[in-house]
This record gives sequence, structure tokens and C-alpha cells, in this order.
Amino acid sequence: MFSQDVMNVFWQTISVTVKGMSGIFLFMFLFFLIVKGLDKLFPKELERKND
Repeated sequence: MFSQDVMNVFWQTISVTVKGMSGIFLFMFLFFLIVKGLDKLFPKELERKND
């Protein structure tokens, strides 16, 4: 149906796509951990209202 060259290029694009998406999810996970760590390191103090 498709030539061998077309299939090779197709699988190369799949490989690049998987690597790119993995990199994005890895970055988002690391960013999430950094934000959670900073939140624990510098907790926000709740403001108390004096009635």
C-alpha cells in the first residue's frame, strides 16, 4: 500500500512525537513537584479576622 520510505518516515515521526510528549509530561511533573515543595517550604499563613 505505502512504500518503504513512507513507512520509515511515518515511524520516525511517531518516535519524535512520543519523545516530545514524554518530555512535556516530565516537565509538567517536575514543575508540579517544585510548586508543591515550595508550598511546603513557605506555607501561606491564613489571615485571621478579629471580630
